[in-house]
Amino acid sequence: MRKSFLYLLLAVVALSVVFMSGGRSLQATQNDNVTYTMPYMNTTAGGDKSIYCIISNRTNDNASIHFNVSAVAAGSSLTSQLINLNTLSNYAIVYARQTRMLSFEGMTINVDGIAMGSVAVAVPSASSYGGRVMLVQMGTLGGSGTGASWSCTDLPMACFQGSTNPKRNLVGYICSDPYTPQTNYQQFTY
Repeated sequence: MRKSFLYLLLAVVALSVVFMSGGRSLQATQNDNVTYTMPYMNTTAGGDKSIYCIISNRTNDNASIHFNVSAVAAGSSLTSQLINLNTLSNYAIVYARQTRMLSFEGMTINVDGIAMGSVAVAVPSASSYGGRVMLVQMGTLGGSGTGASWSCTDLPMACFQGSTNPKRNLVGYICSDPYTPQTNYQQFTY
């Protein structure tokens, strides 16, 4: 009786570990990415306009964080040089199985509270703008990977706005991942 109980207990523990780990190990192909389109943001400094995004990397790869301004308020112009401006440093990384906070406060972009970039070059002060947060695969840990493609559910991002406690959920942003032969194109609206 004791042996069968012990075997049952070991089986339950083993299955629990498999289910808690998700039952898979996703590794991406080189330069795979997930893109979040943020349609409306504001450079006005102040608690109610700030946006805080929590990014979780559920993969076995490191992801670099990039932000490109894609639109500015009416009356302003955005040249192709500014559209392609990457405002974050090379040190903005969400490591495998890690969660980080990306925040947009005034004209400054922070990762975990450390300034990593600014939109001041592309966006006039006290105006609105839109942009894209791109999470780009940096290199597979421990091998060449399985050729799987990242999806929005592998690198989820939840965004909140304001200085209230609790903060307001930000809605209207879109996640998309590129189509590959392994996966269909996915797009999610939050």
